[in-house]
Amino acid sequence: MHNLKHKKIFSVENLQKEVKQIHDMRGFGIHTRLGFTNGCYDLFHAGHASLLNLAKESLGAGGKLVVGVNSDSSVRGNKGPTRPIIPHQQRAYMVACHSAVDYVFVFSEKTVGKYLKIIQPDIWFKGGDYEKSPSLNQYEANIAKKMNIGLTFLPLLDNVSSTNIIDKIK
Repeated sequence: MHNLKHKKIFSVENLQKEVKQIHDMRGFGIHTRLGFTNGCYDLFHAGHASLLNLAKESLGAGGKLVVGVNSDSSVRGNKGPTRPIIPHQQRAYMVACHSAVDYVFVFSEKTVGKYLKIIQPDIWFKGGDYEKSPSLNQYEANIAKKMNIGLTFLPLLDNVSSTNIIDKIK
């Protein structure tokens, strides 16, 4: 059976080493823009692909995009006991196979505050549904603000979501 290892999937420890190298290069005048986004990516669909492409394009030439994928337990905590549909190893692999993505890691926490501190991205990308929603986690938003991390909301494709797909299947 083919395993789901991918050169873009990192442990948090190895990801930390990778982003440290990017930050260290800034001392030599090499500024690679670093972006971060996160999500469940359950039933990977065109909306996910569009968001990843828009994030990568926003970083400009040479920019690096880091994607955090919620673990199965984290998805259950956020979406309920019937989710995820697809296990996190498979979801991380599908995200890693996307050309816009440079680094992928799986996280179990309910929020990504810890990872904003570790990655120290220039930009944190969120789907446009968070822009006017009280659901944007204020703990995360405050960390981003304190660390001078830009917060960019990307437009979503209309009526494209894992929940809509699951409802249609039912």
